[in-house]
Amino acid sequence: MYYVVYETISLFGKSNDHNVAAFETLGEARDFAQEVTGQGSPKVTIAQEIGMGDKEDRLAN
Repeated sequence: MYYVVYETISLFGKSNDHNVAAFETLGEARDFAQEVTGQGSPKVTIAQEIGMGDKEDRLAN
C-alpha cells in the first residue's frame, strides 16, 4: 500500500491542511502526486506501508 501525504493551502493564513490518499500501486500514487503538485500543493510525499510480519519472523531476526 502506498500513501500520498500532501498539503492544501488554507484560506486561513499560514496553516495548511494535511491530507492523505491511499493507493495499491506506486504508479497510481505517482500519478496522483503529480496531479496534486500541478494543482499547487506546497508539499507532496509518497510513503510506503511496511508490514511487521508475524511475531515469529520478527523474533527470528
